[in-house]
Amino acid sequence: MRKIIAVDVDGTVVDSISPWILWYKKLTGHDVVEEVQNSVWNLDKLMHFHDSPMDYWKQPNLYDDLEPIQEAKRALDELSKDYDIIFVSSCFPEHAKSKEFFIKRNFPYHKAFINAHFKGY
Repeated sequence: MRKIIAVDVDGTVVDSISPWILWYKKLTGHDVVEEVQNSVWNLDKLMHFHDSPMDYWKQPNLYDDLEPIQEAKRALDELSKDYDIIFVSSCFPEHAKSKEFFIKRNFPYHKAFINAHFKGY
């Protein structure tokens, strides 16, 4: 029986944060990059020029044009020879299918996709 490696998606195998920042800047004209210091997880609190900066994550085609981080892809391609790879990620209902298709398209060997808000189990 092969061991399993569980992998997060956002910020691990795909940069979905940079497109979020660009989306916000295009929408509001405000660049939050200069304000981001320690954590992207507080980025939505910096985006106060729009009523709902989290709308970015509610796009049904969010991952359709995103490409994997090449170093992460190469590492997982290599690891998949000896380990079963599963992805564990938190999704908004609106983009879940897009994220799952991104994974299938770029990591066809993966064994499962788990949509879970809490990933520490």
